[in-house]
Amino acid sequence: MNTPLKSLLVGLALLALLPLQSNAQAWVEASAGTSMAETVVTKFNVGVPLSERWQILGGYRYGQNRYTFIDARPITDGDAMQASLGASVRLSQHGPLQLHAFALAGYRRIEDDGETVEQTAQFLTVEPGLVASLALTDKLSVQTGVNFWIHQQIRPSLLGDQIQNGVLQLGATYAITDRLRASLYLPTGPTFGGDGDTHKFHWEARLGLRYSLSASTASTFSLLFP
Repeated sequence: MNTPLKSLLVGLALLALLPLQSNAQAWVEASAGTSMAETVVTKFNVGVPLSERWQILGGYRYGQNRYTFIDARPITDGDAMQASLGASVRLSQHGPLQLHAFALAGYRRIEDDGETVEQTAQFLTVEPGLVASLALTDKLSVQTGVNFWIHQQIRPSLLGDQIQNGVLQLGATYAITDRLRASLYLPTGPTFGGDGDTHKFHWEARLGLRYSLSASTASTFSLLFP
């Protein structure tokens, strides 16, 4: 995990796991941007609807460190990756307004390429949340929600890295064609609960493109997940 090339390769591997039949309602997404922790971040997401309510989610994230922590020590070099797998379910729908719950679990890795010491940290992650989507037009949907990040460092020592409480998941999607949507992610909010020094606030901005493997009308196609 020393170059962005590995990020691309893992993203392509995720695409290969999808059902590629012409009638599949699965979708794939690639986005890029910046965050408080990363100077540049890329994210690959996949979704496979099981029904009108349930959907399997997968994701891979890669970024160049801007300001993060290993053993409560600030890190400004190196890179980080995270792979997640989970699901979402539609809780309710009233006309153009939908409410979904989701949960993701995964693995996170941070590498420090500092001049004095090179160190690697590993984490187990759990990220539950809620997202509400409102279709303003046939093409434009806006979203808001809340996400709770729990990242437990397991190496080099057992240490709670961060618990993000009530981080707002702001965003929007716009339909370019029946199969292609532009996406905007703007998560932001306070962080606390870590052992020792850790992030106190999080912000992020990403732009992306989402492609459906069919001209799907599935309600999950326009939803944004972390």
